[in-house]
Amino acid sequence: MRKRYEELEFTDDYLFGKILTSRPDLCKKLLEMLLGIEIKEIRPPEGQKTIETAYDSRGIRLDVYVNDEKGTVFDLEMQTVLKPDIPKRARYYQGAIDQSMIQRGEPYSSLRKSYVIFICTGDLFGKRLPVYTFENVCLEDTSLHLGDEAVKVIVNPDCERAGLSDEMKSFMELLKGRAATSGVAKDIADMITDVRRDRRWEGDYMTFDMKLREEREEGRAEGRAEGLLEGRIEMLVKLVKNKMLSLRDAAGQAEMTEAEFKAYMAEHEKREK
Repeated sequence: MRKRYEELEFTDDYLFGKILTSRPDLCKKLLEMLLGIEIKEIRPPEGQKTIETAYDSRGIRLDVYVNDEKGTVFDLEMQTVLKPDIPKRARYYQGAIDQSMIQRGEPYSSLRKSYVIFICTGDLFGKRLPVYTFENVCLEDTSLHLGDEAVKVIVNPDCERAGLSDEMKSFMELLKGRAATSGVAKDIADMITDVRRDRRWEGDYMTFDMKLREEREEGRAEGRAEGLLEGRIEMLVKLVKNKMLSLRDAAGQAEMTEAEFKAYMAEHEKREK
């Protein structure tokens, strides 16, 4: 069910993206706070950035994508549902980002440092850490880093608050839907109040929500179509195995070559074992 405009919070995709893309200063402050780094300046953030990889591979759409003056890439994702596939999503996103920043013939050294940051509303790992930062290290000697400059970050508001700065504590409160009292979280909360009063974005929000609904429905329709096709091909495989249909005719009905259909049959047999 779509939220009413006046009910939107920072953790809602629309407001999350709109605030950080329309206020680069807040985006910069948020990145500095979460990562503990200093950024001289950032280029205008992009919201809902789409990256297409190979024609037959799954593309991605990033909530907020931004570069700093060094070319470092930051991808900020808001995640309100804790799913076990988040680590692999982070891996896939980082790979897609890498593909988008290097052209054919360029050396691998031209790849820039990248951060994929999932801001969650709960604790994915149950360790009560405010920020989980992952880099590739050597298991035999953890002091040795691979140096590929690929960093994955998971933010957790269900953390121990001892030792956190007031600014970070306030941001964790914001993620839990409570009042923010200081730092970038307070600035974000103030902007949310202003946006709700202004309502200039309300029409844009309705369009955004409608587009998401349409894309979800298209995805469900594609999934249903793929399922029907898979079922039809499996039926053809059974008919061939039972010698009720020739390989040639089955391949033709599946719109495959005979070699492709044979390969599918072999894969089907593996799955059946």
